[in-house]
Amino acid sequence: MPSHNTEDNRALLHPAHTTDKTEPPHHLAHTPEQTNPTHHHAHTSEQTDPPYHLAHTSEQTDPPYHLAHTSEQTDLWTHPPLHIGRLPEEQIYAIFWQQVGDLGNAGAEHTAPNLRKLQARFMAHIRHPEGPEIAKAHTAGLDPELQRLQNWIAAPNEDFAIQRFSIYANAYFTRLYDILRDFFPRLVEALDEDSFQNLIVDYLIVYPSTHPSAHLIGEHLSDFLRAYPRPNAPHWLPDLVALEWGRLEQFCKPDHPILTQAELAAYPPESWGEMRFGLSPACALLHLQSPAYRIWLALHDKTPLPPIPHQESPTLVWRSGFSLSHESLTSSEASAFQMLQSGADFNTFCGCFLADEAGEQQELTQEILQRTIQKAYTCFGRWLGYGLFTEILPA
Repeated sequence: MPSHNTEDNRALLHPAHTTDKTEPPHHLAHTPEQTNPTHHHAHTSEQTDPPYHLAHTSEQTDPPYHLAHTSEQTDLWTHPPLHIGRLPEEQIYAIFWQQVGDLGNAGAEHTAPNLRKLQARFMAHIRHPEGPEIAKAHTAGLDPELQRLQNWIAAPNEDFAIQRFSIYANAYFTRLYDILRDFFPRLVEALDEDSFQNLIVDYLIVYPSTHPSAHLIGEHLSDFLRAYPRPNAPHWLPDLVALEWGRLEQFCKPDHPILTQAELAAYPPESWGEMRFGLSPACALLHLQSPAYRIWLALHDKTPLPPIPHQESPTLVWRSGFSLSHESLTSSEASAFQMLQSGADFNTFCGCFLADEAGEQQELTQEILQRTIQKAYTCFGRWLGYGLFTEILPA
C-alpha cells in the first residue's frame, strides 16, 4: 500500500510542526518560557505561593487542621477561580470510619491494644479532617480507652498529647497536599483555594496513601472526581486531572532509544509495508470524555476558559527528554496508535485512515488510496519527529 509516489510520501516523514511557524497547532501545548507559541512541549509553569493547610480563621494560634473555610481570594488570572462544593459530610465521614474500622473492634474489656489496633487509632487521629481533638471526641464512643489520649500516648497531660498528635496530623496532610499541588498545577489554577484544599481533604479520606512512594498519591484523583461528583464542578474537571496525571506518569517512564528518519530511510520503501515499530515506553493514549487540552492551554496561557463540549477526545501524552507533551488525536489517529501498540505493521497502520477518505464509497479509487497514504505518512512522520518510535522490530 505505501508504494505509491514513494519519494513524495517519504518527504512527509519530516516533523510536521517547525519552529518557524507563527501559529501553534490548536491541540498542542507549548513551553511557558517561549514567547512565540510554536512548540508543543509543555513544562510546569511558575506556581504562586501555596495555600496553607490551616483550616480555620487566620488569627488562630493553635495548629488547626485540614478543612478550609471561605477566605478572601485575589483573582490572579483572567478568569475567576471556580468554586466547587464539598461532598456531603455524612458521606465523607462514613467512608472515613470505614477506613479506620478496626477501632470498632476495640471492645470494652480494656485489654491492652495490639499493634494493629494502635495503628488504626493513630491513623484515625492523624487523618481526621478536623484534627486530633475532634477525632478524640468522635472515637471515644468506639473505644473507652480513647476518652483520654494520655492513656496510650506518652505525654504529661492531655493538652500536650493533643499537641503531639497535631504535629503528625499537620505534617501528614501538608506533605501530601503540597505534593498533589505540584502534580496538578492546572487544577490548582482552575479552582479557588478553598475548593482545591477541601477536594484534597476528601480525596485523601477516600484514597489515603498506601504506597511507600508518594509519586502514586495522585493516581486515583480523576476516578475520585467521576465517582463522587461535587456540586458545581464542571464536567471537564476529571478529564483535566486525567490529562495532568497522564502527562506526569510519562515523566517517570524509562529512557529509550529514538528511531530517526535517517535510520528509516536506509530501508527500501517497498519493505515499509510489513515493518513493525517499537513504541516509546514514555507515551500513552488517554481516552477522555471532553477536549480538556483546551482548558489546559487556557489555564497555561492565562486566557478565558473556552466552552467545552461533551465529546470523546483521544489524547496522546509523551515525554521527550525532560519535556512533557500532549496532542489531541482524531479517531483515525487514535485507532492507528492502538494498532502500533498491538504490534501491527505499517500497512495496517495506513489502513486506519482509509475510512476518512473513502467514506461510504464502495469503490477504492487510486485517488482515495493516495490520499489515505498521504494522511498516514503525515501522521507517522509527525510521531517520528516527536521521538515516539524506538526501533524497527524484527520481522
